[in-house]
Amino acid sequence: MATLGFSKVVTYLVQAPPYIIAYFVTLGVSWSSGRNLEHGWHIIGSIMLSIIGAVVMISTLNTGARYFSLILLCSGPFVGLNIHVSWETTVVPRPRTKRAALIAIANCVSSTSHWFTPYFFLTSQEPRYQTGGAAIIVGGGLSIISCLVIKWWCTKKNKALDKLEAETGEVNSWRYAT
Repeated sequence: MATLGFSKVVTYLVQAPPYIIAYFVTLGVSWSSGRNLEHGWHIIGSIMLSIIGAVVMISTLNTGARYFSLILLCSGPFVGLNIHVSWETTVVPRPRTKRAALIAIANCVSSTSHWFTPYFFLTSQEPRYQTGGAAIIVGGGLSIISCLVIKWWCTKKNKALDKLEAETGEVNSWRYAT
């Protein structure tokens, strides 16, 4: 925020709107994901927002564009993480202890980035922060690949359930959320 060139007081004031916007974006996209029972593309879309934000951050010094990139960088991960937690609970439905452990592990793994990411935003690279932006782009790309793999796996499992249902005639309405 300080690299945007505002005074100290204005810098404090302009920090809140990206998080407020991220809150409302998270509500809207999470509602859409739940309403449509679709998680993967919603996560991929939100992570794409983060990647676009990182590209804008490292490619321009325009204050308005950089501020917009902050909004994208705040919104994308919030949405992705919230939908990811609900997706975990539908991909691993039982037993409950396994699902609880998965959620705990995922939260721990997602929190580890807080330990080392500040070291990617080098003061020698301000205001563009190429290393930090590159880390976001690579991490976002890996997240998208992971989502695509999980969507493929869930689709494969659903096809197996459909095949079993057709063979046995026993109706099972439960399916893996994609």
